[in-house]
Amino acid sequence: MELPEKITIDDQEFITEEMAPADQGAVVRIQELRMQLAGVTQQANELNLLISSYGGALKNSLMAVQNGDASAAGEA
Repeated sequence: MELPEKITIDDQEFITEEMAPADQGAVVRIQELRMQLAGVTQQANELNLLISSYGGALKNSLMAVQNGDASAAGEA
């Protein structure tokens, strides 16, 4: 990953070219972790959507059974 010009940490901006090499390495790692977090957040959102969809389908099926419509229960 390429070293960004600046990094913002806790609302404070730092210029990376003025940093020691070890600190620049930490900047790259922070950027990698931020990218991973964005991916995991997206995955969590997708999983929540799937859980909601499966839950909705199951609820509809169970409600159909409770209401005596067994044919609709098998379609959900």
